Parts: sequence; C-alpha cells; structure tokens
Amino acid sequence: MSLLDLIFMALFGLLGGLVALIPEWDMPGSISTAFADLGGTLGSLNGVVPIATLGAALGALIAFRVFIMAFDLVVWVYGKIPAKFT
Repeated sequence: MSLLDLIFMALFGLLGGLVALIPEWDMPGSISTAFADLGGTLGSLNGVVPIATLGAALGALIAFRVFIMAFDLVVWVYGKIPAKFT
C-alpha cells in the first residue's frame, strides 16, 4: 500500500465520518410543496428556455471551475516543495 493510498483512505474516512455526523430530518410539508411548485415552474419555462441545456452549461461551468481550483492547488503544493526536480 502506497503513501498516496493511505492519504486518500484517511481523507475519505474523515469525510465519511463528517457525513455520518449530519442528523437525518424530515422536510416540512411546505418545503416539499415549494420544490413541487419549482418543478412545475421549470416545466412551464422549458417551452421558452431550454432548461436541460442551461443545466448542462451550468454543470460544465462548475466542473471547469473545480478543475481550475484543483490545478491551482496542485501548483501551490508543488511550489511548497523545497527541493524541486528542475
């Protein structure tokens, strides 16, 4: 088992533990009704604006921003290495 495997196992174990701390609760009826109304509104807007295309574009934008953030993190960590192979 490599050091990277151990780091990822520790990270995912920590995240799993944090998620397990979140309490379970039932949504009140007014919130579920609001989500149902939102779904109806988006369904009626779909005739004017392509909601699926907007959702895909928003997902692609979020994925791109996460990729840029991860790349910047890797560059920052690489910059912290005192003896680089350059």
